[in-house]
Amino acid sequence: MMKDKELRGKLQSLGLPTDGQRKELEERYSSYRRFIQAKLDEGSCLTQTELRIAFLRQQKHLATALRTAAAPITNTLTFLASGPSGWGSKLGGSGRDSAAAASSHAALIADTKRRKEEQRRLQQQQQQKEQ
Repeated sequence: MMKDKELRGKLQSLGLPTDGQRKELEERYSSYRRFIQAKLDEGSCLTQTELRIAFLRQQKHLATALRTAAAPITNTLTFLASGPSGWGSKLGGSGRDSAAAASSHAALIADTKRRKEEQRRLQQQQQQKEQ
């Protein structure tokens, strides 16, 4: 388990907001990883920056939809819909921030692909043993 500082650093390196309580940070990071994994499973050809922007837009859209439906809104969703100081301001960012996010994002994608390939290899080995 990462410490708060490590978690905030990881989110920052990915170009994601670092505001909020620990539970919000963990949910944000987990949601981002699930989003990236789903896009990789779909065979998406989007760049790292495009994937990050798509994730941020999806989260903002979700927050807006829940708010307008008068559903109970958690602290995380309140943050997502908080306007200029929240998720929306992270879509741009400086060149340095974008480069760091792209580098960290590339590492995340490479690690995910590596783990998927290892899982496939192990499944193939298991199938060969069963035959």
